[in-house]
Parts: sequence; structure tokens; C-alpha cells
Amino acid sequence: MYVYIYVYACVYRFYYIGVMVLFLHVCMCTHTYVYACVYRFYYIGVMVLFLHDISDVILEGAKTITYFRVMDGKKHKMIKNAGDVGFATFVISWFLFRLYWFPTKVVYSTCVASLHFCRDGAFYLPFNTMLFLLYCLQIYWTIFIIKLLIKYVCVHICICVCL
Repeated sequence: MYVYIYVYACVYRFYYIGVMVLFLHVCMCTHTYVYACVYRFYYIGVMVLFLHDISDVILEGAKTITYFRVMDGKKHKMIKNAGDVGFATFVISWFLFRLYWFPTKVVYSTCVASLHFCRDGAFYLPFNTMLFLLYCLQIYWTIFIIKLLIKYVCVHICICVCL
């Protein structure tokens, strides 16, 4: 998936701010994985990989389901409802994995707990800077998710009120 995003960013040549932020996010994730493997922080690398990619898999699944809501010229309500459930699952997983577990497990363990084990590590500042910037990018994407969620809820409330 990361190779796809690199190609996508090169094709669109950063015309949109979202593509640039997405490219920065993917670069930070990739560098964090590589840095964790080089300095033998395998558990941290696996945690970062898991906590990021689980939300991405759910998002791609929900998008795929949503693309199939119109088949053969007909709108399928059951597929639309499955897409809605997929989006709700994505939002819950985003807040749980990226905004709760990532800072409490990964960032805390590398910033605070690692000071007790290795005080002179050359990895400390660059690795924690990458993790913190990754968390800042997640907060940036969270703003868009909240806006999309508000728009989604408002549209469904308007539909319910009009009926």
C-alpha cells in the first residue's frame, strides 16, 4: 500500500495539500519502521505498523463496499448500510488505535520508559521526533475525519427530518 501512495503522490505532484500530507505521513511511517528495524526496536516497529495499518485496512474495506452500492444501475440499501457500518468501524478504530493506543503504548514507552533503560542512546531524539510528528499528522487527519463525521450525521438527520 505504501508503494501505491508513493506513486500516487508522484503522479499528482502535490497539487493538493492532502496528497502532500499523505506523502509526509507515509514517509514518516516508513522511516519509523526502518529506524526501528535498524536499531533493533522490533516491538515498537511492529506496534507502529499494527496500530496504523489496522485502521487503513478497515478504511479500504469500507470504501470498497461503498463503491458497490450501485450495481447494474440499481442502488442497494443493504450494501449502503454495510458501508455505513464500515465507516463507523473505521472511525472507532481510528480513535482507539491511533489516538489512544499509539500515544499511550508507543510514544510513552519510547519517550518515558526508555529513559530508565538506556540513557545514552543515539536513537532517542530522532526516533521520538518521528513518532511525535507521526502523532501530529494523525491529529491533523482526525480533524478531517471529525468534519466528515459531522457532515455525514447532519445529512442523515436532514433526511430523517424530511421524511
